[in-house]
Amino acid sequence: MFEKKNTILKFIDSAIFIFIVIFLLSLSNSIFVNQVGYYGALLLILIKTAISKQNPFVKTGLEFALVWYILAEILSTVLSSNPAASFHNLLKHVLLIPVSYVLVSSTNSFKDAKTFFKIYIGATLITVLIYLYFSFQHYLDNLYGITESGPSIFQYPITASEILSFTVIFLFAFLVNEKTSIKNKILLLLGFSLSLLALLSTYKRTGWMGAAFGMVIILMMKKQWKLLAAGIAFIVIFIITQKNISEVIVYNIEPESITKHSSLTTEGKAYDVYPLQNQLVIADYNYGLKVITNDSINQNISFPSAAISFNHWMDDYYLVGLSDTRFILLRKNKNTFEKITELFSPGYTYSQTIKNEYFYVLDKDSGLTAVSYTHLRAHETVLDLVCRLLLEKKKTQYKKKTSIIASSTQTKNISAIT
Repeated sequence: MFEKKNTILKFIDSAIFIFIVIFLLSLSNSIFVNQVGYYGALLLILIKTAISKQNPFVKTGLEFALVWYILAEILSTVLSSNPAASFHNLLKHVLLIPVSYVLVSSTNSFKDAKTFFKIYIGATLITVLIYLYFSFQHYLDNLYGITESGPSIFQYPITASEILSFTVIFLFAFLVNEKTSIKNKILLLLGFSLSLLALLSTYKRTGWMGAAFGMVIILMMKKQWKLLAAGIAFIVIFIITQKNISEVIVYNIEPESITKHSSLTTEGKAYDVYPLQNQLVIADYNYGLKVITNDSINQNISFPSAAISFNHWMDDYYLVGLSDTRFILLRKNKNTFEKITELFSPGYTYSQTIKNEYFYVLDKDSGLTAVSYTHLRAHETVLDLVCRLLLEKKKTQYKKKTSIIASSTQTKNISAIT
């Protein structure tokens, strides 16, 4: 009986090791596979605990900080204007807290720890090289200026940024602390440089700030005051020399000449401009929607997130696209606009267009979504999208699938075949 139990425990240990390797290999490139590895390892550790009657988890020193973090998340959920979404985020974050405990309990020796770290760094550097290639293409296509973000290859750029910040900090710590050969120092410097370049390519400040803070802490712990002073001086100079210029210029275009008619400087960042009879409507990345009449701001409409597009739908109705994949329906009343309702795209929006009274949204997660203008006019309080077209590929053919998610029975079915 004792030998059988040991055999089962050894098998579980081997399975845990495999799931941890899957977790580490996919940490920087696949959220789904990564979660398979994490939850698979966690489940097996719990089974092992039940069989062996021994607690494999040990204190990491993070308990106090984690308790305060959970309390802050709970308070945020209680005070949130959107409790359902906030609770969803709370649950997701709490379920991921045991990650450090799973890794520690799965590491039986220092050798295992080195193996796990090498697997993580190796897989991440491969992901970094792939990301840098697509970032270069992103740059050549001038998409950084259009999207204000890096490419979305394996994950959303903000997620990639946050994960890469850890890699940058780890490699920087080894570069500063490790006493090793010149060859290893060069390899560490190369890995750090590539990871840092990939982090900058995500174009997300959260990752940048996290990596900078981590490197500052490492330099302070090592008392590298000269390097710290040089880094701070570089950041200060960079901030001082940066200038944000947002200007809208209107030109008169004639058959044989183009002349400047007028210009308008905005406080934020003009992202999209829509000429409207005697008005200009500016979708401003920082300050919402600006309605310009006779070269002066007639109306300023604020939104929950950055406004990145403005389009005429039909009649007096217009759509404002926000960076968080929401669309705000506006109605024009003489020279001003009023908010009517919000439309939600469930996934990462790639593109949108208006055609024959329908508003089409193409997103990464749910496919093609179509919204009927006629239906919205009849039900202006409906907050859901009217009709979603999910195009699913089966072998080399596409099959047709229509899904209705509106609350009204008067919704018109739309189908599409490709």
